[in-house]
Amino acid sequence: MQPPLKIGTNKWIGSETLYLAHNLQLFDPQTIRLIEMPSATTVARALRSESLDVAALTLDEALTLMQFVPDLCIILVMDRSVGADALLAKPGIQTLAALKSKRIGVENSAVGAILLDAALRAGNLRIGDVKLVPAAVNLHEQYYLSDKVDALVTFEPYKSRLLAAGAQNLFDSRDTPGLIMDVLITRASVVQQRETELKALIEAHFKALNHVYRHQMEAMDIIASYLGVGRDDVGRLAKGITIPGLADNRRLLLGKPPGLKDGVDKLIGMMQERQLLFMKIKSDNILNGQLLPYE
Repeated sequence: MQPPLKIGTNKWIGSETLYLAHNLQLFDPQTIRLIEMPSATTVARALRSESLDVAALTLDEALTLMQFVPDLCIILVMDRSVGADALLAKPGIQTLAALKSKRIGVENSAVGAILLDAALRAGNLRIGDVKLVPAAVNLHEQYYLSDKVDALVTFEPYKSRLLAAGAQNLFDSRDTPGLIMDVLITRASVVQQRETELKALIEAHFKALNHVYRHQMEAMDIIASYLGVGRDDVGRLAKGITIPGLADNRRLLLGKPPGLKDGVDKLIGMMQERQLLFMKIKSDNILNGQLLPYE
């Protein structure tokens, strides 16, 4: 008997359909095992070492990992950020142009670089026009409240906490459609060897998503217990993302060309320009929708 298919995630609202599916017994836990890890870095490291078969990561994290594991492919778009990631500023800074010469805290990640780059372009600024302050995500609130930065590139749940503390939302992922999203990735060899389990996992995701639509309060209570937050917090976090359904996933991964291809190419170009990728990556074999159920 084969060992269970191991799927790695970190705590994030966009991955919770998988845990909801587990709670609702929509897949066999003897053949599919969810493993929650402390960070996306540990998830990526485990997939690279083949300790995991499947991983939920942001698109940019997936592209970074593909430099080391070239046969990785995207088999599901889990969610798209539509406001969950944002550039927040102190109350006296009302416009993007007013960020000139200001201190901006940003995590050393592609998501942070992507959002900051887009925000500066929208404000007709260059990276040299601002002062970058490296800020790990667990320090965002501390840096803002202690006046170590004038603005921050951050995301939920820190975004909501800082807004409550008086921060101004100058720019967010609604202004960068298609660039910040979470995807489910695996190796081509796993697709060949574990097709049955992968199809069961993806089908369970869509069944769980339908359960959210039909039994919202029950689903939110279950998700809240996994995230360790209240039901109202789940609703607030969910407002910052959209979860593509089956039809959207088929368009994004199976269209001719796939709908996600332009976005992937744009992100690859942006990451190469910012030296966030050290190898050339082509999008031709990255998108794999063959495991998606029929509509």
